[in-house]
Amino acid sequence: MMTKLDNQLQIIYQIFSIIYLNSYSLSSYRTVFEYQTSFLLLNNQYGFYHLFILLPLLEKLQFILSTLLGIFYITKSFNYIQYSDTFRFLIGDLTTIIIPDGQQMTEKIISLFIANICLVSEIVIYNTFYTQNSLAFRTLIIYMQEFNDDFDKMYRIMIEKCGNYSRSSCLLFNYSLRKFSTNFKQFRLFMNRWISIGQIFHALLNLCFFIFIFDKLININRPLWQLIISILMIQLLPISMNFTAIFAYSPFFIGSYTMMLGMKTVRQIRMDIRKILTLYEWITNKRKKLNINDRMNIRLIEYNINRLLKLYTRLIIFSEEIQLYMSRLILWILIIGTVGTQLVLYLLKQIQNDQIFLIFFLYYTLVCYFNFIIALTYFISKFNSKLNAIRFDLQRMIIVIDKQSCRRFKFLIMNYYERMVNIKPWGIKIGTITVLTKGIFCKLMLFYARFTMLSSKLSG
Repeated sequence: MMTKLDNQLQIIYQIFSIIYLNSYSLSSYRTVFEYQTSFLLLNNQYGFYHLFILLPLLEKLQFILSTLLGIFYITKSFNYIQYSDTFRFLIGDLTTIIIPDGQQMTEKIISLFIANICLVSEIVIYNTFYTQNSLAFRTLIIYMQEFNDDFDKMYRIMIEKCGNYSRSSCLLFNYSLRKFSTNFKQFRLFMNRWISIGQIFHALLNLCFFIFIFDKLININRPLWQLIISILMIQLLPISMNFTAIFAYSPFFIGSYTMMLGMKTVRQIRMDIRKILTLYEWITNKRKKLNINDRMNIRLIEYNINRLLKLYTRLIIFSEEIQLYMSRLILWILIIGTVGTQLVLYLLKQIQNDQIFLIFFLYYTLVCYFNFIIALTYFISKFNSKLNAIRFDLQRMIIVIDKQSCRRFKFLIMNYYERMVNIKPWGIKIGTITVLTKGIFCKLMLFYARFTMLSSKLSG
């Protein structure tokens, strides 16, 4: 249930959407969450170019402007094009305003840092909108959008919106709803509030940014018309950075929530299996010869075990479908986050202590990078490890059922064991390289720490 505060936050978000060229409006979208996730449900069937056509007009404009801005900074950093001082000033080149003369290396690193945000990061965010290959993920998004107590109405809306949805994933979600609190509604409210507050925070940063820039522009001797054009063009950078940060929140929160929901489901299914196996052992051990009631209870237990293993199979299929969408993004996040953090750490050494705003902004960017590199990959590695832990329950199950179960059920369990306990672990991968297990996560963090120390020594 949305409160008065939530409604006010959405109104504020709509106001700031005008400044940051977002297409959000209360008349078009019920909530900020629906606006953010609507891009993940674009009905794209002809590739990335068709996806761009499906974007709203203002989002297209943001991508075009950010791409041009990123191309300008990357060509300037590598000296591919020699821009005149007047053109650089008119285009809103920050390095001509905030960097003193004679610091060419710092100027190049800042240009690379801005290009990393405007060009590379937004290309990755553009890739987050391409969910056509993962029907399970699209089903989860619609399920979270339309979740209510009327399931028949919810499924009708899902068919209207998506045209097709994963019935297997819906059965898995229904089991989770019966067994524990999924907090779909609370998660929607959390994202509404977080993104709205994040927009307000970015607006305050934008205000401080312009105060910082005006202080520098006062000492620059330029005609008034050039100053006005430069100020307008400088606003493109906050627009691009706001778009990158706000739309990066969505996959981060949805991905983290999906992993936590998956871990809860794994724990619940394994807990149900252990309870049933304990009951099975009690029935088979209480007497040597079983009566009719005992045999009927054993058949009921076998039915429930089969049902739970089917659900677990659905969970594995769900994770495999999710990884079709997430694996490539994780690889890009690791690459961009590693490069971005090194640029930020270098700039923190070079920036003067009196430039408080720049230092604060760089630390904020550093925290965002760390969240993506460490927090998201940790949740995924933990989920993958939990997902593959079913092998221990299956091993115990094979030992327990060997006493009184029929051959048909024994063969069924062996079939589950052969399919679930794979040589290669199940779960979400890093690109097409390997599944992100806890061991791989530790190796990644060790490599990242060594790489950071080495680059720090080389830059020092």
